[in-house]
Parts: sequence; structure tokens; C-alpha cells
Amino acid sequence: MSLRDKVEGNELDLSLNVLTEIPVKELAAAPKATHLDISCNQIQTVPNDFATLTHLVKIDLSKNKLTELPANFGNLVNLQYLDLYGNQITTLPISFCRLKHLRWLDLKNNPLEPKLKSVAGDCLNEKECQECAKKVVAYMQSIESELEKERQKKLKIAREKEAVERAKIERELEEQRRQKKIEKEKRKAEFRAKREAQALQENVVKSNDKVTAEQQDNETEVQQPQAHTTKATGCSRHRFLRHCGSSFLHSDGSATYIDLFLSGESYTPHQRKHMRHI
Repeated sequence: MSLRDKVEGNELDLSLNVLTEIPVKELAAAPKATHLDISCNQIQTVPNDFATLTHLVKIDLSKNKLTELPANFGNLVNLQYLDLYGNQITTLPISFCRLKHLRWLDLKNNPLEPKLKSVAGDCLNEKECQECAKKVVAYMQSIESELEKERQKKLKIAREKEAVERAKIERELEEQRRQKKIEKEKRKAEFRAKREAQALQENVVKSNDKVTAEQQDNETEVQQPQAHTTKATGCSRHRFLRHCGSSFLHSDGSATYIDLFLSGESYTPHQRKHMRHI
């Protein structure tokens, strides 16, 4: 017999069947069964995919062996009635805060943590179960809000830390860029100084070469008149000897007196005496 055959109207009763697991796939195939009674079984856990049965409006899980509900239990957004009486539940998932349509909740005979137990109340009658649903959802919403604030606080701290790290990295990069710029300018300055030194050295060499050339030119100019004078003197001496004969020749055939005469130098007394005898 399939689960569909057990559906009566909008109710499906699976209580007292010694079930250890919830047949989620079969329940998903019976979307008309919005009221599910699965109480008085041996179920220890509610699987995560149970929260996909969003068509459920009423669920009775009382008198099982549940210790917790799945974290995504709050996805059952259409749930209005929930009976968890007589299990081993201590806390509820944060997602429970999303059960905004929940109107009835029974949590008695569970080892609830003190704060949750205080909020849930005794659940001894219909009115107390209704109050329990309202208060527990509000309580879980407050916890979710506090957790969100804490999460935002941690996120803010993390972002500030990240911003500090980014600023530090940016400063380091800026310092590296500045150092590179300084090194670049230094290399440029060294290159310019080297080039200027080379240019200065070349100018000095050129200047020395120019001075040397000028000195050589001056020496050449000085030597040319001397050569001319010597040549002229030689010519005069030759003409003088040709016209005056050998009267001025020395006994050894030299022409010392002629040279002295032509050069304009002074004669010694002995030379003058000798000249008178010539």
C-alpha cells in the first residue's frame, strides 16, 4: 500500500508504524497531504531534504527520539502547527525564526536549555501552545538578529583589517615606486655628469691641441725669418768675397772677419788690429 493510498483528504497518518526514518520522497509525491502525523515512532533524525516539503502546514513529530532539527527547518515557510512533545530536543535551529506563519507549538517534555524553556512556557493547553509558538519564533528572531549583528561586527573588523592591510601594501608599493623614481633620477644624474665630464675632457683635449698647434705655428713663423736672414747673410758674404777678393780671408782660408762684419757683431781689439793690416 503506497502513501498516496493512506492520504485522507489533506491528512496523512503514519503514526505507530515503528518508523526509524522519514520517507521524504514518498511524502514529496503526495503534495495533497498538508497535514502529516508521524508521531509515536522510532525516528532519531530529521533529514535535510525534509525541509523541501514546503506544502506541509501541520506536522506531528511527538513521541519520537529526536535530538535536533535540521538547520534548514525554517524553509517550511507554510508551517502553522508543530508538535514536538516528548523528544530529546535541547535547542532549535536559527532558521526557526523564519516560521512566521507558525501558530501552534508544543515543546514540553524535552530537555530544553534554560532560556528556551523559559520562553516556551509549560504548553499545558491550547492558549499556552499558541503563546509558545509566538514567543519562540520571536526569541529565535532576536537570536538571529544578535548573530547578524555579531556577524556584521566581525565583518566590519575584517574589512577594517583588510583596509589597513591594503593601505599598508599601498604604502609599501608607493615607497617602492618612490625608491625606483629616486634610483632612476640618480642614474640619469650620473649619466649626465659622466657625459658632461666626457664633454669637458674632450674640450680640454681640443683646447690643448689648439694651443699646441698655435705654438707650432708661432715657432714656424719665428724660424722662417731666421732662415731668410741666414740665407741673406750667406748671399751677402758670397758677394762680398767675390768683390773684395781674398783680402779678408784668414791664413787658414776662413772668412771670420767677413762673417763678423756681415753679422754686425763687434770686433775684438786684436781683430781690429788685424783688419788694419789687411
